Amino acid sequence: LLPFDKLTGADELPGGGVAGGAGDALRERAVAASLGAEHSVFVSHSWHDSSEGKWAALQRWGKSDTEERGTAPLLWLDAACVAPEDAGALELLPLLVSGCQRFLILAGPTYANRRAEEAVRKSCAPLHVLSPSSTRLWCVVELFCFLKNGGDIDRVTVLPVVEASNEADEAAADATRALQRELGRFRVERARCSQERDTQKLLGCIVRATL
Repeated sequence: LLPFDKLTGADELPGGGVAGGAGDALRERAVAASLGAEHSVFVSHSWHDSSEGKWAALQRWGKSDTEERGTAPLLWLDAACVAPEDAGALELLPLLVSGCQRFLILAGPTYANRRAEEAVRKSCAPLHVLSPSSTRLWCVVELFCFLKNGGDIDRVTVLPVVEASNEADEAAADATRALQRELGRFRVERARCSQERDTQKLLGCIVRATL
């Protein structure tokens, strides 16, 4: 797990569809921890959302959480805890998620809607006109695993991620309201992965687990 105070800036976080710039250096700052470790927090986010926006939201939350609890939270952050070549770690997702005490969602424009990615990059369309038919199933499964394996909804925190271009208070408020509307339109049956075989596998797991 990565202690929050070991993160130093937005350039270390994935954003715009690419990994952060810290690479191995970030993973070297992670510390070994047991499942259910105190102050452990699973961080769920989209790699396509702004790293600057995610850092701003994470920084505000992390500082407040540290002051409240007296110690820095320990983050399960994919970029810090899984090497790019270790794709097999995804098979352990239910264990990794349920092994954290809390669940933190960095909810940016593309968190629930993959089609928002192009609009965010080109700034060509507001969120409210985007179709909710192509959503990020991996993000859904992370939350599903947390709640299905004993996680309480009271231990889930959602942080709106506003793009760096929306720095003014009014623009940030508009972006947050648009994001809330987008999340409100979410339907799990429409969620998809980039690979159809992954989509069918994950949706099948959700269906079997709810029977």
